[in-house]
Amino acid sequence: MTLVQTGSISETARQLHLTQPTVSIQLKKLQETVGQTLYIFKQQKFVLTEAGNALYLSCQRIFACLDEFNAQLTDIKAGHSGHLKNCYG
Repeated sequence: MTLVQTGSISETARQLHLTQPTVSIQLKKLQETVGQTLYIFKQQKFVLTEAGNALYLSCQRIFACLDEFNAQLTDIKAGHSGHLKNCYG
């Protein structure tokens, strides 16, 4: 997701506190796992393929769900939300 936002492997590496080769290796492994080309470089610009865009949109939804879950947990821990459950039926 960071690569899509920055448009640059080197900037992605900087933001994630990784080396550029590490980011490149992880991108290669991700493409191998998905089994599709996720991006191309067109005129030295990072461009998502159709599969890459689908993955990016899915990741956005997943992270939104995780954010919602974390907010719910925060409310539960603070006593603002939750239900009592009778463990004895």
